[in-house]
Amino acid sequence: MRNRPVLALSRLALIACALACAPAALAADYPVLRGSQFEDAPPPREIESAFTWSGFYAGGGVGYSRTRFEPGTLGLQTQVANLDASLRIAQNYRLGSSPTFRIGNDSGASYAGFAGYNMVFGDAMLGLELDYTRLNHDYQSSPQAVQLISVSGAGPVVNSSVVSSQRLEDYASARLRFGYAWGRFMPFASLGVAAGRGTSTVAVAPDALGGSFSVRTRNSAMFGLTGGVGIDAALADNLFLRAEYLFTRFASFEDTVVDINNVRIGAGLKF
Repeated sequence: MRNRPVLALSRLALIACALACAPAALAADYPVLRGSQFEDAPPPREIESAFTWSGFYAGGGVGYSRTRFEPGTLGLQTQVANLDASLRIAQNYRLGSSPTFRIGNDSGASYAGFAGYNMVFGDAMLGLELDYTRLNHDYQSSPQAVQLISVSGAGPVVNSSVVSSQRLEDYASARLRFGYAWGRFMPFASLGVAAGRGTSTVAVAPDALGGSFSVRTRNSAMFGLTGGVGIDAALADNLFLRAEYLFTRFASFEDTVVDINNVRIGAGLKF
């Protein structure tokens, strides 16, 4: 009988032990995030927005251009015909032959402004750009020997010379651009159309008949093609630098082919 109290105490000890271990077992089966885990976790990182070349932009730049004027076989013939008509009316003389003008070149600084829009598809870029270039390049041909013949036949034949000059004042272009976005660098190629303005003059030597007879066409329109390659480099999300080469050809300037090689640098803003 003396063992009964011992057995009772043993049973009570086992029950107490089971009750004490139950919360730990439940905690193992049902994990709960504790406050210390939240306190030790690193703060969430801010998500940085990726740089993109898409959208509108505008800018300007300076460059160095070389312009080549190449008159064709009919180059400036409209001007020559008008000069001949002026001689007949004013001096009763006519041109004994039609002069052929030689090739001329000019080079110097140019100034440009541009604006456009880029669409980005993955790393590929397709865009449209409009630009304006001011350069004021011109040339004057060497004198071409001609004879001035009296219309009535009463006057003597006069040996003289005819000179011409042509000036390209400015031009604008619309170009499609094709580029590859390589992070903050974007090489590109472009192709489009151009339109320009120029003036042309043909004159007989001033000392031939005691005066100069010239005809000038102001703001003669010319049309052609343009294209080139370049690279844009972003300094910030809304500021980029540009280096570019462009070739432009006009074939409608008084039957004169005008080629322009233009190397320029510039800067632009993205919107």
